[in-house]
Amino acid sequence: MNNILRKGISVILCVCLVLALSSCTIFKSMRENAEKAKQITILDTPDEQSLAGVYDTALTESLSACEKVDSSVSFQVKDASVSGAAGKDPALLDAAAGQFTALIMQDSPGSESKTLTAAEAGSSMLANLRDPHGAEIEAHRNEGREAVTDEKGNEQSDENGDIITRTFISDNLLEMTYRFYTETVVSEAYTDEDGNSVDAVTERKPIDTADIEAVFGAPRDKTEILSEFDAVKDYLQVRDYTLEYTDSFAKCEVDLESNRLTGVTFEKHMTVTADVIGRGSLADYDSFKVSFTVIEASAYEFHYPVEE
Repeated sequence: MNNILRKGISVILCVCLVLALSSCTIFKSMRENAEKAKQITILDTPDEQSLAGVYDTALTESLSACEKVDSSVSFQVKDASVSGAAGKDPALLDAAAGQFTALIMQDSPGSESKTLTAAEAGSSMLANLRDPHGAEIEAHRNEGREAVTDEKGNEQSDENGDIITRTFISDNLLEMTYRFYTETVVSEAYTDEDGNSVDAVTERKPIDTADIEAVFGAPRDKTEILSEFDAVKDYLQVRDYTLEYTDSFAKCEVDLESNRLTGVTFEKHMTVTADVIGRGSLADYDSFKVSFTVIEASAYEFHYPVEE
């Protein structure tokens, strides 16, 4: 029994030591980050009304100073479903819908990467974001935490003996998100009768189509898109399709010290509904609809001369 007791006490002491060392490491890291932040002058976050102007100024400066801009376009297809199918087992066809989209996307259709000159970048989608076209802009700053100290530099603790910390802005990078949709809270978060937390339910609606296309560009040529369905022509004949924009957005990061962009990303989110006819082994299903989500991502990364 004494051996068991001694071992138990030893384990507890080891755990306490590990926790103490871990705590010391955490607070040491927090202090180091705070010291680094103190070595630079943290600039204020621009007010909401001036955010669009911040991008406009930063893009002009970035195009003037950059050596090149790497750009890329990629597509993601997900959440496929089938409706209106007849035949022997419509549920089985719905379960296989994801395989059809995987076949369509297996060669990454529409994806590309290239390097742009400053002049080429200036006439790309980047210029479209100078006017947010009805998008709501949100600003975000990187933050750190540090221990609160008194005038002598001693860390302060609360009534439970835990060190009091505060949040601070850690650098001069500003991230801006352009939301091309509105978000409405349908039901607030709450705690149910069993004490479980239930998340809020929100509803997203796209802004005007004209405003979305003014930034992201007009839809791609329908003939070109329909040709991508050739990958599944042995199973499906796609006769036509419609698309609806959903919760598209753009993000950019600006260095407030240099007034330069580090990168900009556009994500166009769409729901596509295709009218199809079953072929080959799927001929028994006749005509039906396949719906799926398409995300078209366009990214731009700025490269500047190395300062000596």
